Amino acid sequence: MQKNLLLAAGLGLVLMSACQSSTTPGNTDSTATFNPANDTNMIATTPGTVYADYYEAKLPAASGPGRIIGLSLRATGDAELTTDYQNYQPEIVQIGPYEQGADSTIKLTLTTVGSGNDKKETMVFKREGEVLVYQGKDFGSDGLKLTKKEKQVPEEKELIMWVNKKKTKCTVPPGGPRDCYQISYDKVAPTADKDWQSFSNEIEGFTFQEGKVQHIKVQRRSVVAPPADASPYTYKLLEVVK
Repeated sequence: MQKNLLLAAGLGLVLMSACQSSTTPGNTDSTATFNPANDTNMIATTPGTVYADYYEAKLPAASGPGRIIGLSLRATGDAELTTDYQNYQPEIVQIGPYEQGADSTIKLTLTTVGSGNDKKETMVFKREGEVLVYQGKDFGSDGLKLTKKEKQVPEEKELIMWVNKKKTKCTVPPGGPRDCYQISYDKVAPTADKDWQSFSNEIEGFTFQEGKVQHIKVQRRSVVAPPADASPYTYKLLEVVK
């Protein structure tokens, strides 16, 4: 009998201890694993948080329609800065990583696509609500302020290009090597072979003439959801300039 009473008392102490542990403030399930990604306060205040946003500014020009500067900040930590002078040339595209500082600054490290120049350019913006304010002095006294907005993909853009008198071999997936145009968007046709760039797209309505440099105006149209190995644009001849 005495042995049974001792066993019962011991069991009672164990149960009391369990109850006290279950009501202790701050107690958590010992099997749960802490994941910082589930803590929204930590996400909001941790430097290095990445975004998937688009910001844009329209800058006036003394002559011409001005330029549109757009900045995409992707959730992967990559940035794309485009400058469209709204003329007959393609947009200037710069890409590279970005990082956010603890003081609401965003630092971009960019290289220009297709320039053949690997030099990196650093740009720093400060976030002020829905606006990114450039911290440099490259844009004069008015500066550069990019406002968050919905990104609009331009459906059409007119371009003027030179087409060289000879084609070149280029590799176009998935078909492999084939003959491609050589083009230039310069005001004057290049004289050196190295200054031409290969162009793998077809140009609807255009007739290539071997041995003759042609100056043409085309309409570039965006393709909705193109395949990964396809061009995001189609091109159509509007006129032969000369």
